[in-house]
Amino acid sequence: MAGPVSAVLKDVMRTAKTQRAEARRLQKLWRRLVGRQLIGHSRPVSLRRGVLRVEADEPGASFLLSLEKPRLLKAIQEELGERLTDIVIRPGGRGELSR
Repeated sequence: MAGPVSAVLKDVMRTAKTQRAEARRLQKLWRRLVGRQLIGHSRPVSLRRGVLRVEADEPGASFLLSLEKPRLLKAIQEELGERLTDIVIRPGGRGELSR
């Protein structure tokens, strides 16, 4: 019984490691794509089923991100592959978001 549990645990750990690496890659890419104006006011929070969810800390940042959404979507698709199908921008916390 230890064999199958060990194999499952290895798979889970490998998947978690891959997801962490992808999250770091996405954070770096996000910083590069949104630039100085928006980096302190937005952050990617999850990527599930092809949808990137982004938090913005103020309405102005949400608006600017919505204007940039087509460009951001295309750039991220080119970098990460076709897995990304949409970006959803939602309100985040108050003040500047932690990085």
